[in-house]
Amino acid sequence: MFNEEMEKNNALTLPTECKKQDIAWVQLPILDDAAPSQAFESEWAATKTSILEVINNKGTIAVHCKGGSGRTGLVIGLILLTIGWPSEKVIEEVQKIRPKALKNSAQLDYFNSYL
Repeated sequence: MFNEEMEKNNALTLPTECKKQDIAWVQLPILDDAAPSQAFESEWAATKTSILEVINNKGTIAVHCKGGSGRTGLVIGLILLTIGWPSEKVIEEVQKIRPKALKNSAQLDYFNSYL
């Protein structure tokens, strides 16, 4: 979420709470039901390597938006594509957990263009 959406949803303290728990906070903002914009692209480029490092070292990451489907599914999908999963498998596995994920046309078009 962007900061404005986090404020609207009383979630502005999440970065501080994560820091208190020694959890790295990464904010990859995407508007609800939209494809990623330059704000996402910039943050993704800056943090993708560290996210993949956590995964490669068998660490844990958590991804969430407001509802946990559209934007969350897209980001998880992009991570899985980046580590080499084929797109069909990504969609199948993400939708097993979040059935509404990767169905929004704008987000699916972005996902497919990422290949």
